Amino acid sequence: MPSKRVVCKKCGNCCNTVKGIPLSQKEASKLSRGKIVSSGKPQIRSIGGVCALLNRRLCAEYANRPSKCRQYPFAFINGKAILEINCSSMRELHVRGETMLTRAEIEKIPFLKKALLELEKENPLVRVQNKFVITDR
Repeated sequence: MPSKRVVCKKCGNCCNTVKGIPLSQKEASKLSRGKIVSSGKPQIRSIGGVCALLNRRLCAEYANRPSKCRQYPFAFINGKAILEINCSSMRELHVRGETMLTRAEIEKIPFLKKALLELEKENPLVRVQNKFVITDR
């Protein structure tokens, strides 16, 4: 069982492998125009796979970051929420032998609990999911 000591390491890994984070119109209106690609649906510009908002391993627009970023390291794929191994905190758990976290374990880890609540806002079906696999997509 992971301890409460699992924390976001502020490593920037979550922002180093992005391919256009989708934005709502409301989210796009809060961000710098030069950081957004607007062909069709607005999304955050990616420069060589790195989020245009990343500045010294931290988000330059943290207070206004999009919902997809607030949900990280969770991703919603094929009707299930997963925990992405690209997150260095999740990779560390995986190396220690953890391949899955229960909802009860997640609720004891503040940054994961907060991300899960953000994910549930967009995907209410996640509320009934009790186990979350740590994996790559």
